[in-house]
Amino acid sequence: MMSLRSAGALVAAAAVLALTGAFPQAAHAHPGGAQAIGANPMPEQVLTTSIDTVEVTFSAPIRDAGNSLVVFNPNGRQINTGDPRLKTPTTLETSIKPLKDAGTYTVNFTAAATGHPASGAYEFRYNPPADKAGSAGVNAGLIGLGAAIVLAALGAAIASVLVARRRASTPPTRGKRKATSARA
Repeated sequence: MMSLRSAGALVAAAAVLALTGAFPQAAHAHPGGAQAIGANPMPEQVLTTSIDTVEVTFSAPIRDAGNSLVVFNPNGRQINTGDPRLKTPTTLETSIKPLKDAGTYTVNFTAAATGHPASGAYEFRYNPPADKAGSAGVNAGLIGLGAAIVLAALGAAIASVLVARRRASTPPTRGKRKATSARA
């Protein structure tokens, strides 16, 4: 059984990790430089709907030039549709293509700030609902259903041919008939 002191230490450690773990690069930031303190979408967030922008917020104002904010889809392809821009003095934003592929997306950033630049990376996931997963799944389902129907029809045709052959090759049985009386 865990002691109360151990449980308290575990909770305190989890709180520190939750507050600083979202942006692991903050531990490597230079004193006096900007640090990433927020993002949209957040690190490790699971999205079920597509988005058209990604943003990272920093602890200090950033310059309007010399910034980088690049988003990669699960296949490693860059999906930015333009250069990053300042949304606010502390928030860098970029437009992206609509999310199509389910999986992990990677955001890499560098912000030109007073002092040393802030840079890092994080990931978020896109997990669309089944009905938004694309027509490929629907087409595959329809093909599978069509194949099942064709196989069932083929099986029924083969079975009826075999039954007909068996009947044709079996001589009719001639047995004695029971006598019936016709009484009036």
